Order: sequence, then structure tokens, then C-alpha cells
Amino acid sequence: MNSNGGASYSTPFLRRGHVIKIGIAVATLVFLASVSRFRGRGGVAMDEYGDIEPDNGGDASYQVLKKYHVAWYDPKTLHPPWTEADSSLLRTKLGKQVTDEVLRVNVTQRVDPVKSENAEDQDDFYPPDFLALTKRLRIHKALLRYLEPYYTELESQGRQEEFFTGPSSPELAPALEMLRKIEQVTFPWITSKFPSTFHLQDSFRKGGKGIVMCVGNYHVIFARSAVKILREVIKTTLPIEIYYMGEGDLAVNHRQWFEKFDNVKTIDILTKLDNTVPKLGGWAIKPFAILLSSFDEVLSMDADATFFEDPRILFDDAAYKETGTLYFYDRTLFPGVWGPRDWMRSFLPTMSNHPPKTRWFKLTGAHEQESGVVVIDKREHFAGLLAICKMNDRRERDHVTYRQSWGDKETFWIGLEMVQEPYAFTPYYGGVIGDFGDHGEKDRICGNQLHFMADGRPIWWNGGLLRDKYAKENVHYLKYQGYLYDEDGPWDFGTSCISPRRVDSIREMPWKERQKIFEYLKIDREVAVELSSPYKQVVDVPPLVQSDGAYGGKGNPGK
Repeated sequence: MNSNGGASYSTPFLRRGHVIKIGIAVATLVFLASVSRFRGRGGVAMDEYGDIEPDNGGDASYQVLKKYHVAWYDPKTLHPPWTEADSSLLRTKLGKQVTDEVLRVNVTQRVDPVKSENAEDQDDFYPPDFLALTKRLRIHKALLRYLEPYYTELESQGRQEEFFTGPSSPELAPALEMLRKIEQVTFPWITSKFPSTFHLQDSFRKGGKGIVMCVGNYHVIFARSAVKILREVIKTTLPIEIYYMGEGDLAVNHRQWFEKFDNVKTIDILTKLDNTVPKLGGWAIKPFAILLSSFDEVLSMDADATFFEDPRILFDDAAYKETGTLYFYDRTLFPGVWGPRDWMRSFLPTMSNHPPKTRWFKLTGAHEQESGVVVIDKREHFAGLLAICKMNDRRERDHVTYRQSWGDKETFWIGLEMVQEPYAFTPYYGGVIGDFGDHGEKDRICGNQLHFMADGRPIWWNGGLLRDKYAKENVHYLKYQGYLYDEDGPWDFGTSCISPRRVDSIREMPWKERQKIFEYLKIDREVAVELSSPYKQVVDVPPLVQSDGAYGGKGNPGK
């Protein structure tokens, strides 16, 4: 167990008469052990501003920190591990008062009541208190690490079902009870199916690597193409789990179609969790599907995401190996708009070096992460993934999360901030892949959002294969003449185009890549013919002409 996940608890909501006494008790709970300055896995040191120190022999960690945007935490702000002293505190009258505050079922901020047609109880009219939630999640993570050896010992004896019910030492009993209560209050959708989150971890331990995709009847028009491309053109052998929500969400004939492919399974997520509390739907399903999948290393992809090559390479990415995550940025949109930095500061007592460097904090963009592809190691980020899911729980998303961000996107990094776990972004914002402007303008590229590896090469795009997946008229495939980086110029959100500051910034798609993409177009048309109206329009594939490239098929200038 390391020291990243200890407990921290403050008591601003207690009666004034108890503040001093409980403050002393809490100080015992959150006492920070002396820790050296942060070092990555390879021993790379960073200064107080989050910048790496001079190259320590060119090791792997140094190279990752140079090439990627990596979140780390000042050791002075990291929370300590749970100790026997903390368990002893829980046995006291004072400790029980602290526990009661930690375990309040629906911790709410009694300000600005919100009218809601979906309200199920009085607390639904008040936004959840994310500061209290953050503290609870950090305590939970500390308990997981403290109790892990005990669970592992029981598991080795085949007695893991006795985790809460069997005999335990007096030192462990208070911590076990605290963990049990926190999980019942915070993750009822888990405890209704599993005795503890440790048992949930067992369900995917040694599950290997795999792709997770969430698909409903609407998404079939994209998902069928995505699966066929992955299996028939890219020829990845990664297993795929497709999650849907209930019998009416994904028709039987669609499920049968997907399962014709080797190692592709369709799974009703409602068979794996109790949906009474989270009431999943839309974007919120994704993190839960990642958590409940049988894989311990997950590549989550949207149905309209398309890869240039086998996505397996993302599991070999240096930043993924360093941090257990690989994230991609969204495009830069709506600069100057108010950003949610004050919101983040309100519930994160401590943050990594990353948030102050974001477009959110600098007010240069209203979005940060594109969650169309997320790569995460559940073994290393189990507590973080629980926090991500909690941000997408019904009350949290309806009253707070989705009011501050566009759906699930930002929860994948903010959830890790809540429990102080590292994460990494590739250094490029979302660019554009497509054709010259809709009327043949040679000074801009219009199409879909493109994402890059750390070396700048395109790796995937989202939005499907049509010029506009939402269009009802003038529906056509792109020719994939060129692409631009987000940094090359501003986005026009309405047309999904980038007009570069310098026209020679436009890069031509390599001929070999265009040939491969046209194989994708043929598959997409085959899927359209299979589905036909009303599911998907049948669109003719344009002729593949090398000279249609941005530079007449000759490649980029100087290349």
C-alpha cells in the first residue's frame, strides 16, 4: 500500500460546540507523514510547479513527462494511509460523531433549492455537497488499501465471503465496519450485487485487455460499421463487450448480429447492477460499463469512433504504462466563456498540477476531454473509477456534474482528482479530418474531430464516416483529403471546420491511409444496405482518386 489514498476530513457542517473537539480528533485522522518530493515510477523528480527537473539519465518516466500532459500531486497534499490509530478513534464517542457526518446518506448543500420533476425525496431539491463527497471518497480509498491484505488472505483460503461476517482482529473491526457503511451509502448499485467492492474487483481480476462499447438501437448504425472495421480491416483480436440497457434498448436481431463475430459479446448492464439509484441512461452508462466489464484493462470507445490502426497499441503507450490512463483532449471551442474552475476549487481541497494548466482554468475553451476513447487500467484506478461513476450517479449528474460539463467527458479526469490518482493526456487538442470546405474552399478543412498520438500522428477520429452524421439532406461520405491540428487555427463549431492561420498548415492524408479509409466506407455502405431505412441512409462511396489529396496526392510540402 502506498500513501496516495489516506483520509482527510474537515467538519464545517458540525455544531459549533463540537468543532474544536472533533477538529483535534480529525487532526489525528489526517496527520501527514513526511514524504519526499514527487517522483514518477522511474524516479523522475518534479519541482513545486509541476515542471520536471533536468533529465535523470533519459529514463522512460522523464520522456513521458516531457511528451505528455501528466497530472501529479504534491506530496505535501497527499493524504496518508489509514492506520490503527484511525481505527481506535472510531471506537470513541467523538469518532462516532465524525462517522455519522461522513455517512450522511444524501449529503446536500442547503442552498439554492432546485425544482426537479424527477425528485424522489426532499434532498433531491438540493445539490449534492461535492466537497463532503470528495472527503468520503478519499477515506474510502484509504480503507481499501488498509484492508486489502486482509481480503487477499481470506481469498487465498477461499473464504472471501467472510470479509464482513467472519472473525477479524479488534484492530480491523472498526475499519471493516466503516468500509461497509461507506459502500452501502455511496455505492448501493454495487452492494446490492456484491458484498463489497473487493468482490467486484474479483470479477474482473486477470480479465486481460478488451474494448468496451455502449450501444442502443440508435447507435447501431455506427456500431455495426465500427465492429466490422475492427474485425475485417484492422483485424484486431481484442475482445469486445457491447453494453446496452434493458431489452428495449438494443433489439435482439442487433445483438445476434454482433455476436456473429468472434469474441464479441452483448451484455445487458441491468443484469450487473441495481439501477434503482443511478437510473442510468445516455452518457452516464459509459463509466459503469467500464467498471463492470470483465476486463481489467479497458479501451472504451464510442460507436462512432474510427481507428487508423489496431487500437491495441494504446495499451503499449508510454503514458499509459506510466499512469494507467491515456486520455485525449476535445477541440478548443467557445474561448472566453466562463469556466468551471471555481466549481472545481469548491470541492477539491487539493488538486494536481494539471487543472491550472487547462483551458477551463485559463478560460480559453469550454471543453477539455473527449471521452470517445478512454484507456484505463482498472487495477490501478479502481478507487478513481468508482469516483468517476459516482459523478455520473443520478443525483450527482442531474444537479451538479452535467450542469458544469458536457455529459460524462470531464468526469474521467476530475474523478481521479477527487481521489488523487495520476492521469495523462496526449499533448494535442482535437483537430479536424476531412475535405476542403463544403463549397470547395481551399483555405479550410471540414469534417470530423481527429485525435493524435504523442508523436503527432493521427490515431482515431469520432463522428462516423459521413460529412455530417446528423444530416438529413446532402448526405455524403468524405474523401479524406487532409487534416489540421487544433493549434493550426480556430474551429467553426457550426460547420465543423478549421480555417488555418496559414494555408500551408493543411496536411495531406497519406495515400495508404486514404486507401484504408475507403475500405471503411465500403463497409459502412454494406451496413447501410443491411439496415436500410429507417435506420441508415444508403450513400454511394465516391471514387478513390489519388490526386484528390490536399496536394494532389504528392504528400505534404517538404515531405
